[in-house]
Amino acid sequence: MSNAQGSHSLAFRVMRLCRPSFQVDPPLRLDPVDLLVGEDILDDPVAANQLPRLLAPQLSDDSDSDLSYSSRFLLHDSSDAMGLNGLLVLPQAFGAIYLGETFCSYISVNNSSNFEVRDVIIKAEIQTERQRILLLDSSKSPVETIRAGGRYDFIVEHDVKELGAHTLVCTALYNDGDGERKYLPQFFKFMVANPLSVRTKVRVVKDSTFLEACIENHTKSNLFMDQVDFEPSPNWNAVIINADEHHSEHKSTTREVFKPPVLVRSGGGIHNFLYQLKCSTNGPSSPLKVEGSNILGKLQITWRTNMGEPGRLQTQQILGSPITRKELELNVVEMPDVIRLERPFTLHMRLTTQIERELGPFEVWMSLNSSDEDKVVMVNGLQKVVIPRVEPYGSTDFHLNLIATKPGVQRIAGIKVFDTREKKAYEHPSPDLEIYVDLE
Repeated sequence: MSNAQGSHSLAFRVMRLCRPSFQVDPPLRLDPVDLLVGEDILDDPVAANQLPRLLAPQLSDDSDSDLSYSSRFLLHDSSDAMGLNGLLVLPQAFGAIYLGETFCSYISVNNSSNFEVRDVIIKAEIQTERQRILLLDSSKSPVETIRAGGRYDFIVEHDVKELGAHTLVCTALYNDGDGERKYLPQFFKFMVANPLSVRTKVRVVKDSTFLEACIENHTKSNLFMDQVDFEPSPNWNAVIINADEHHSEHKSTTREVFKPPVLVRSGGGIHNFLYQLKCSTNGPSSPLKVEGSNILGKLQITWRTNMGEPGRLQTQQILGSPITRKELELNVVEMPDVIRLERPFTLHMRLTTQIERELGPFEVWMSLNSSDEDKVVMVNGLQKVVIPRVEPYGSTDFHLNLIATKPGVQRIAGIKVFDTREKKAYEHPSPDLEIYVDLE
């Protein structure tokens, strides 16, 4: 595209640099006879009639056949045609520019006057709604001269990171033939579209959060996804779930080294990715101090087109359900390998606070709401365990002495923690624990 001004000796011409595309048209058809004899022979009906029937059987079988050049496009059998499709075609227009691509432009400064211009300072900038980005500035090393009818060429590149209207601003400050200092601004506008859309769904199942990302291709070219990685926030660990996890370990290792791209077809093609997220801060050594935060992370997406042109996008932060943390948690650190019927055993427990203030002292006991028949795991000895105060985001360990009265798989439930200072009871500070009680 160009935007010349008649009052200036110089004018900018801007051409976009991009790779050729595949042009898929109805195939070019020709007669197989053309491969063996010259095309001029069919212009002479007498010579054509002398061709062997093997070379041109349709000429003898069809009495209405026209032996002119145009008749060769009226083929009756597909085997008589040779198709050449998918030809490389050079860009004929500025073309579509998509977010995440690299905009590359060839800029030519042309001197259309009859005299040379001197001391040319050239600048090229990209202007968006938010910012102005300098691509080229020759102020420190001006072009000494551009002869009459000559030109000065250069290439600029810009990673497209914004949607909407963009303006390539090209300016030249130069001395004209009569020594007058002139300033030439020219503006070249183009639009940046979104190449794909990313829709996400978040589901929480027990202690895992599942994130589904649906990527839809809005371009007219197939996109080959080199990378669709989820970068979790510091509070999460993420693992991608693939449908082909049944492959052997050797094949999986090979596939990681030579990872084939994921094809998302043009014009609305869709591909789904699934990630499993788990909280990465479960122990007292790395307490979670982001209560209420619902930031899961963001997706990094890289792709290539049919001709290998790269693209890269990063989504905004993906939000999930707000994290609701308990004020304290009770976890089992260690338990016996074998638990025998009516034999005392000890659980090594850890009480962890999850708020920014000191809690306690505490009393820990087993709930007595259940009947004796249902209560198969009970406290052995003192019914209450006293625990001192716990610092903010701190923890303390203690031991709970228990005894099982029935064999088989049993559940340890009903552990309660009571804050004696605040007079507050925590009904379910820990999840139920299943144990196997062995006979003598």
